[in-house]
Amino acid sequence: MFKILKYTFVFSSFCLILIVGIIFLPNPLGSERLIEMKTQLENHHNKIKMQDYAVFIDYSLPVFRKRLWIVNLKNNEVVLNCHVAHAYNSGKIYPTKFSNTISSNISSKGAFVTGFDYDGNYGHAMKIHGLEKENNNVFDRTIVFHPAARYLYGIAMPIWTNGCFATSRLNMDKIINFTQNGSFIYVSV
Repeated sequence: MFKILKYTFVFSSFCLILIVGIIFLPNPLGSERLIEMKTQLENHHNKIKMQDYAVFIDYSLPVFRKRLWIVNLKNNEVVLNCHVAHAYNSGKIYPTKFSNTISSNISSKGAFVTGFDYDGNYGHAMKIHGLEKENNNVFDRTIVFHPAARYLYGIAMPIWTNGCFATSRLNMDKIINFTQNGSFIYVSV
């Protein structure tokens, strides 16, 4: 009996360490993601007035992974890697449905540009504008960056929204400070 309890404890401890590592440790951006973001930035270069930092979101990663990066475009340095929520109607663990329709409560993908910051229902937030046909309604849909209202199991990991990009208050302030008023955002799937 003691041996079974010992192995159960060891296995449970290993699983807990693995889960904590997946949730909290930084997630490397990787050269493929960086190339994808820079290629998309080049495609929309004339619409981006702030060329110092860009946001990359990888929705091919599950909600419990850190899947948002702010990149210094001058030296390719990651200045922030954090969790970001997606719309509940897009999928539970991975967003698989995307929309440009008002009131769909579904996430959007593609290229965006940041707008102005403001104080909204959830706190300090930032408007965005879609740069492509598949996301050109995000401003009218009021899809924004805002602090998360709900967290998974009380930890600072946002889970789902009605389509907005939500993260912790601390990370939201960093995102706004680095990227407001004309920086590039790319959401990959």
